[in-house]
Amino acid sequence: MPRTGADSLEPEQAQKQENLQNILHFLSLFALHCRAGARSPASLHAFMSTLHSAEQPVEACIPYLLQVGDAFFAYYLLLWEVVLSNENTI
Repeated sequence: MPRTGADSLEPEQAQKQENLQNILHFLSLFALHCRAGARSPASLHAFMSTLHSAEQPVEACIPYLLQVGDAFFAYYLLLWEVVLSNENTI
């Protein structure tokens, strides 16, 4: 039976795809907290504190992630701004 979807990928390709998805997820989450931080600085501070207390040194990776994913980060900043703005008008 032929493999389909994620099962059809070689382990190395599957790992690359998972890494890219994790990067996008982080960029989206970081953008959300940046936009929320513009409204309430405690939100961004709490997020950065969470990153600082993580087992892995995540804070040191942020500049790299923003460099390789700058267009996605900009997209997510705009997306979260629209969502948060609309949330306040409802």
